[in-house]
Amino acid sequence: MINKEDFISLEEKIQKKIIDDRHREYGDYEENFALLAELFSIVLFNKIKVALEPEDVGHLMMALKLYRCTKKYKADSYDDLSIYCKMTKQLRQKKK
Repeated sequence: MINKEDFISLEEKIQKKIIDDRHREYGDYEENFALLAELFSIVLFNKIKVALEPEDVGHLMMALKLYRCTKKYKADSYDDLSIYCKMTKQLRQKKK
């Protein structure tokens, strides 16, 4: 029987593996979020008139994953949602 602590530990291990895999494939998420914030700000400039911050990118990615979670079930979407939440939380904490 799996207890709650084992489940959390397993979930954290899975998330760490996904984060490490994505880091190797796509690079540092903080740098990527900062670059995406710049690109999104350029693309959306006439609509928003203000530059986006890296954490805004995290919020947008969470919104995308949350939307995907309402469609066909795919465990990866829930994992990604949780990971984007962690990343965004870390970015916000660094701003304090």
